Amino acid sequence: MQAMYEAYPYPPHDGKSALLEETLGDTLEQIDQDVFGGRLRSRGQIRVLIAGGGTGAATTYIAHQLQNAGLIFEVVYLDLSDASLTIARRRAEKLDVAERIRFVQGSLLDLERLDLGLFDFISCSGVVHHLDKPVQGVHSLAQALKADGGICLMVYGALGRTGVYPMQQMLRAIAPDSLPFAKRIRTARHLLRQLPPTNWLNRHMMPFEAPDDSRLVDLFLHPRDVAYQIPALFRLLETAGLNFRSFALPALYSMRTYTSDATVLAVVSTLQPMEQYAFAENFIGAIKTHIVYAVRPGGVHAALTVATPGMALVWRHSTPAFPLPEKGPATVALRRDPLMRNVTLSTATLAALRNIDGRRSLTDLCPPHDLEEVRRVLGDLGDFGYVFTRQPPDSST
Repeated sequence: MQAMYEAYPYPPHDGKSALLEETLGDTLEQIDQDVFGGRLRSRGQIRVLIAGGGTGAATTYIAHQLQNAGLIFEVVYLDLSDASLTIARRRAEKLDVAERIRFVQGSLLDLERLDLGLFDFISCSGVVHHLDKPVQGVHSLAQALKADGGICLMVYGALGRTGVYPMQQMLRAIAPDSLPFAKRIRTARHLLRQLPPTNWLNRHMMPFEAPDDSRLVDLFLHPRDVAYQIPALFRLLETAGLNFRSFALPALYSMRTYTSDATVLAVVSTLQPMEQYAFAENFIGAIKTHIVYAVRPGGVHAALTVATPGMALVWRHSTPAFPLPEKGPATVALRRDPLMRNVTLSTATLAALRNIDGRRSLTDLCPPHDLEEVRRVLGDLGDFGYVFTRQPPDSST
């Protein structure tokens, strides 16, 4: 596996594409909201581990945000691949954050031996599902967390990748790992061109475009690839000693996103939370990755919501994620691939949205008689990852 990533660093980055990329689950405001209860800025030095840092997208994104926020921090990049590390370091240098990043070549399974210390936050995206024993990897990460720290973990979703695994099986038969990668890649591309419309890649993942070599190798020629449905993911966390906290995109796991049928929603609401998430996953059948936040048992911080008293509202990217209509009521389509939901914005809701500034709370932004309606809409925006909550900058809490 290490040889594969030396030859084909992943995710591919040729130096011409954007140096700074948003990586889902690593937005500072959401980490603060879901893991630290709005108290990230009061923690002193913040230590972050990027476990399986690849070509540096998450490392530079988090470091750039922490630096812009004026926080004291150290980011530790960890990856097996020297080629990937070289690319990540170059990106960090160009973004002027390299001095705040410690680059380490190694495995997350060796964290105890590497003696890197404990971390406030760990980001691990697309790594543990490639390990021989994923639970050992997650357990290793859990042991590297501070008692009140948290982790963002991304693993593959089994249903959304339905078309991938038959392709992997075919390629193991005609392009085994005993052949050079170049020949295996040529074989994979040839086979992709022959797939009929009935193949799951064409039915379930279209429009499917044959990716560049690094993506093709990671997708179809990887030696180990484990995908999860929600019950198995929750068992993985529990076995590794972590408690589920939230999803990076909660709307993916809410039946309200997919149907307004009162009968279905009423029945699903009687299920336990994990069962509701699993029901939504089965219903939509298209979730390709699961991105979750998890904490050590007994973590002291409660996650924030728009209903948390006194919490300030903040846009994900400092400005609204969609054009605000001139006047209400107006309907807008919330979109965040692969999701869409139509939401009606009243005059009061529009006024509240225009005044989000990172300082004022929901009760500051609208009169009491509009509170419930505005809270509901802001909850929808939060589900789609557009608006977050945090401790107000001048708060002494």
